Amino acid sequence: MRRERIRRRGALAALAAIAMFAGAAIGASSAVAETVPEAVDSADPAITYTGTWQTYTSPNDIGGSRVVGRTAGATATIPFEATRVQVIGAKASNLGKMEVAIDGAVVATVDLYSSSGIAPAVVFDSGPLEPGPHTMTLRVTGEKHPAASGFFIPFDALVFGSRLRLPHDAELSDDALFAALDLDRPGLEAVSAASTRPTGRPPGRRCPTTCATAPRRGG
Repeated sequence: MRRERIRRRGALAALAAIAMFAGAAIGASSAVAETVPEAVDSADPAITYTGTWQTYTSPNDIGGSRVVGRTAGATATIPFEATRVQVIGAKASNLGKMEVAIDGAVVATVDLYSSSGIAPAVVFDSGPLEPGPHTMTLRVTGEKHPAASGFFIPFDALVFGSRLRLPHDAELSDDALFAALDLDRPGLEAVSAASTRPTGRPPGRRCPTTCATAPRRGG
């Protein structure tokens, strides 16, 4: 009888240990799920830049900065994995037309001209996409609205998942926007024209930790 009690106690202890381990594993996986990145910031090393781009810092930007394409033909190629994405940028009177290609096919040309500054702003929405890895290429066309004073193209981030937003969700005055986009301001840090990541999966549901992280839902 005593041996039987010892066996039962041992079995109960083993079950308790298994339950504790399973609970810890579930808690760890939940923590990972809560911090899944849902944005590819303009500074992410997964992005490949060609041509001339420069970095501008602003507390209003995702990751605290944006890049601005300054030369016609300059491109930013962004790998991602999502079923819908939005390009976060800006609109202003000194901005031009941006060509958008997904998986090598041109899908839109977006005119970023606006007589009043809007930043940050949703400047492109992909709509539904097939599941799996994709690439988006943003190109400075060098073209502009007749009233625009420049053809520059700003890029802040690519967002998806819970970070999808309504268009024009924040508006700044012209003075505030032009201060953030002052293209003649000295001391700017140039972005490499070929900053590539040699290996790894595209940003998305399995994005590397360098991407911006979405806030917890309900937090």
